[in-house]
Amino acid sequence: SVLDQLVGHPDSSVAAVLPGLADPSPLDGPVRDITPLGLAGRFLRQAAETPDAPALIAGDAEWSYADLAARVTAVAGRLRALGAGPERLIAVALPRSADLVAVLLAVSATGAAYVPVDPDFPA
Repeated sequence: SVLDQLVGHPDSSVAAVLPGLADPSPLDGPVRDITPLGLAGRFLRQAAETPDAPALIAGDAEWSYADLAARVTAVAGRLRALGAGPERLIAVALPRSADLVAVLLAVSATGAAYVPVDPDFPA
């Protein structure tokens, strides 16, 4: 299939794989090394680029990217110390708030996945 050819030969041009295509040039471009950053990685990159810009407004809380990044980094460090990491699940039971956003980004930074738990659900 076309997909197998493209995946199996990533340096091939689209024209070589699809010779009947009228104008493949818009599909051919430079090969880019794409390193997956994930949600937390993209957030932390943005925080480094615009630390003083507002990142989060929730209720009375207004945090800059630097403020939120500091919280994310601190919580992620504590979660890692407790064993959080890839292929681990972290239960999160917080109301919708700025803290919830920080915790979800922190879980993402560890490589773990979060399991939302409704704090208002009866025990």
